[in-house]
Amino acid sequence: MANSAQPGKPSSRSRITRGQGREALCRALPRVVARDGFDGVTFRSVAAEAGVTHGLASYHFGTRESMIHEALKWAVEHTLEATHLAAPTGEIEHFAADVPRALSERPEDAIFQFEVLLRALRSPDLREDVRKSYDDYVEAISKSLSALGVEGKAVARLVFAALDGLTLQQLLYEGTDRTEETLGALRQILSLLAHPSSGAPGVGLAAPHSADRPRPGTQELPSTRV
Repeated sequence: MANSAQPGKPSSRSRITRGQGREALCRALPRVVARDGFDGVTFRSVAAEAGVTHGLASYHFGTRESMIHEALKWAVEHTLEATHLAAPTGEIEHFAADVPRALSERPEDAIFQFEVLLRALRSPDLREDVRKSYDDYVEAISKSLSALGVEGKAVARLVFAALDGLTLQQLLYEGTDRTEETLGALRQILSLLAHPSSGAPGVGLAAPHSADRPRPGTQELPSTRV
């Protein structure tokens, strides 16, 4: 099983062809951050990781902060593509099915995004970018849920919060079993939301208070029926 806590390594140091330098740099920066933190991010270090000259990094981004901003956009787009969260299937059993595998293959992308989030809490200049990335995830999830018959941005935000937390836990526990098991429970809940009248195995919701049942904090009056 893939170790989710270890940042991935570039598959090769083959020569970057013309026009691929920018993407190669965006792909490399999360690896640098996952391995060395933001203190290790320079044009030279990212360029070396990408297999290009540091002059090319300076040419494409101009500043170190701009390079971080662009790498975040790339990481979000790549994550949505790799997990297929933005590709609704209409089948609940397939929802988020690729999340554990994608995270195992490139854990550095998730580590980088969490690191940017923490950095944004102290650096307002990054905050809007992180908010935009969260909004993009919620929008993609909302479309997928809608295809399943589950509507509402609040539900999409709740599901994203669950996936965000599961991502962090998979990085911590270094395996996919817990993630896949929990995703199974999440799909059961989504099935119940999509088909409330049919129910879902192993999942139940608290029944609403009946008119015949006393509410919490009140006492039931003695029956006067004969």
